Amino acid sequence: MRRWLAFLLICTSGLPQLPTIVQDATRGDDAGFVVRINVNLVQVDAVVTDLKGRRVTDLTSDDFEVLQDGVPQRIANFSYVAEGVKPATDSRASGSPVPATPTPPKREQIRRMIALVVDDLGLSFTSMAQLRPALKKFVDHNIQAGDLVAIVRTSGGVGALQQFTTDKRLLYAAIDQVKFKFMTRAARFSPAGLSRTLEPPNVGGTRAGASFQGDSAFKSLEASERCMEETDSVVGSVGAVRYVVQGLRDLPGRKALVLFSEHLSMSQPPDQVSDAKPGSAVCDYSQLRDMLRKLTDAAERSAVVIYTVDPRGVVTLAPDAASNPFAGGPTSGEHAQAILTREQEEKQTEYLWSQTGLEYLADETGGTFASHNDIAGAIGDAVDDSGNYYLIGYRPPANTFDLKDGRTKFHHVKVKVKRLGLKVRSRTGFYGFAGDVKDDPGLSDEQQFARALVSPFAENDLHLRMTTFFSQWEKPFLTTMLYIDGGDLTFTREPDGHYQAVLDAVAVTFDVNGIPVDQTRRSYTVSATDEAYALAAKNGVIFRLQQTVGKPGPVQVRVAVRDTASHKIGSANQFVEVPNLKQGHLALSGIVLRQLDSGEELSGSSLQLDQASAPDPKGNEAIRIFKPGEKIGWYYQILNAKNGPDQRASVKVEVRLFREGAEITRSEPAVAHLAQDPPGNRLVTSGHMLLTTQFLPGDYALQLVVTDVLANRKHSKASQWIDFAVENP
Repeated sequence: MRRWLAFLLICTSGLPQLPTIVQDATRGDDAGFVVRINVNLVQVDAVVTDLKGRRVTDLTSDDFEVLQDGVPQRIANFSYVAEGVKPATDSRASGSPVPATPTPPKREQIRRMIALVVDDLGLSFTSMAQLRPALKKFVDHNIQAGDLVAIVRTSGGVGALQQFTTDKRLLYAAIDQVKFKFMTRAARFSPAGLSRTLEPPNVGGTRAGASFQGDSAFKSLEASERCMEETDSVVGSVGAVRYVVQGLRDLPGRKALVLFSEHLSMSQPPDQVSDAKPGSAVCDYSQLRDMLRKLTDAAERSAVVIYTVDPRGVVTLAPDAASNPFAGGPTSGEHAQAILTREQEEKQTEYLWSQTGLEYLADETGGTFASHNDIAGAIGDAVDDSGNYYLIGYRPPANTFDLKDGRTKFHHVKVKVKRLGLKVRSRTGFYGFAGDVKDDPGLSDEQQFARALVSPFAENDLHLRMTTFFSQWEKPFLTTMLYIDGGDLTFTREPDGHYQAVLDAVAVTFDVNGIPVDQTRRSYTVSATDEAYALAAKNGVIFRLQQTVGKPGPVQVRVAVRDTASHKIGSANQFVEVPNLKQGHLALSGIVLRQLDSGEELSGSSLQLDQASAPDPKGNEAIRIFKPGEKIGWYYQILNAKNGPDQRASVKVEVRLFREGAEITRSEPAVAHLAQDPPGNRLVTSGHMLLTTQFLPGDYALQLVVTDVLANRKHSKASQWIDFAVENP
């Protein structure tokens, strides 16, 4: 047995019986819709409000008119979509230390898909400081059951699709990465009077820095370099947003993308163009405008509505301390006031002009633009808006997808509501090439395998359950236990009489930016006698994958498994927090939990081999579904415990039990009797308990809280938890 498994066989300590009395949770109905553009059908979504902004939900198809390029179209499909779920319970607010256990959702279980895109390439320090708590507030209070959410940064590059999750822990980790970046366009190219990063301040009527650069040299720099760098930065942000939109294309239903950005202009302010000297270059925004148009078309085809938020909110545009009308020498009061008035007008113009791109994206895709100081409220409004809409379909004219001069034509779409006193928001058009968001049937096996690996949805042609836990020996490891339903495997009879099944498995570890940091690929051959084949078909098969850990921090582990004979694919993913052991703080490994036979000592027999028939179809380490009357056991490592003068550690362990997210009981902290080899920094311990008849069916979580008696109080506690379920006998 490898040394990393040695901790499975260490001492056992008994625990008291832990009863539970909690009512079952309720679940809503499933719903799913697909929005598409193809030669047979164009579907657009529309939100209708009254003059006070209240949503109107009682309209029929007769209340709408749809025009393509100004020509009325006959409505073929019509429905109203409402997400209709209640807000989720805030586990942080309730004080529960154990979050709800997320599992990779199926497509039909998702009601809302929300991408929160932070343009950290174009946000100022002040905006970023206001945005972070707003994002946390949204995650704490506004995410509902059935929401699939991602927090993406435009500087993050790749990995947008991998970041969609139902796990709040991963979202919190993503928010921790939302930080101000120096040398962004918000810092370097802010409008005059809003942020004077490049322009030196006025000091005593003389522009500071003139001695080494001079005013004319400074303005020359702005004319030649500032224009190109600013537009390149905006193009970079727009390109990152388009990448996210394209990643959303294969996900079902209507998606909401909330973009937080500032200073996203579509052209130069009129005063800058009119003030330009003859022969001087004027910024060319044509590339940016073309990218914005292509972005809105990609959003249309991906069923993405873009909501934009300027985190600057309401900005004071009055003259500030940097304003100095006397910089050019003595002047009259009237002249000074005229200078200040003109400066204020320039600020107003440039501020509004800096939002033109944000307004355009919202208007063209049927979203809204928010420029107020309630960022959290703007997020909530956008998400709520995205879950309630009319879905209207029509059959486009036959020439819609014909080329004009060898190029696709942009078709304008306008949705009108006939009832007076109502406003409608919808998409404004699309390019005339056919497309569909359905899966491409022409994908190769490898492409389908790769898609399953990065998709936020669980593929279940091959029913797969995974459990990943961290442990530490000579190196830190992530060990993934894979359980595969034996009924899904394709066994063939070999010439020697054995049954054989072959599977390919790939595990990829992604960091919080969705960037892969490690990959493991294995091929498994299951060869079994008649008796072993019958057991595997009945109870399933357990496999193990092991990966080294590059650096500490939150990671996602995604696994895809393929049966090579049937080409069935299964996938799953899990969030794991890898502790930073180099800091010397107390930490725990993951917890391995399984059913024990009566009187059995803890054993890692099912973990010793790369493959093994599950001893029980449900009570194994990967499934963890138990029945009242069964005995369960767990084992884990205690890392970085301090040693006393006798070179021995002293720790206490408290066991807490949760059902459906609510704590039902806990034990008193008890001194753990530990094997001290190796001493201190890698201790192993275990425990067990009997599931009495008081355990009602439901979802449970076991949490272990360890206190190091010898450590500094600040770093003396660590906790770990694992989920399991109890079903009727």
